[in-house]
Amino acid sequence: MVVVVACTGCRGAPSSDDAQRLNGTTSIPAPALAPADHLAPGELLEGGDDAFGLTLPQKLRVDGAFAQVIYASGPVSVHPLVGYFSARLRDGDLREGETAASFEHVHVPRKPERELAIHIVGIGQAMARVEIRDTTPPQIPALSDERERWKRVGVTPEGRLLDRTHLE
Repeated sequence: MVVVVACTGCRGAPSSDDAQRLNGTTSIPAPALAPADHLAPGELLEGGDDAFGLTLPQKLRVDGAFAQVIYASGPVSVHPLVGYFSARLRDGDLREGETAASFEHVHVPRKPERELAIHIVGIGQAMARVEIRDTTPPQIPALSDERERWKRVGVTPEGRLLDRTHLE
């Protein structure tokens, strides 16, 4: 009995929860508030526009789309765009400066057969223009022999024109 009394005296001062239980009052703990989602500094969200298989960020809008090149611009600086594109591209080279950056010979993972060149130019403090160019080398058809190769360019192996009406 002495040991039990001695041990209970060693607990120290009662906590606020113990005091509330002794007084007959209880408190309901406040629910933990979940932190609001927010982006890291310079992080960009994916948008709905696509350029040769590469999803553009929300802040960029397409200014012009052609067979081999897409132009876009928006209120974002160069370095966040470099971070955004770096996470979505493979291979190639990156050159980054204070007001411009370029990716050369890069590939989008979901379309690895395409080779792209991306040039980003900063305009002022928080504006950028982006040029995305499809630089995929053309497919050269496999020709069976030398005669077929000459025919492909419009001449005979002796150098005579096959069709004299087309002299371009």
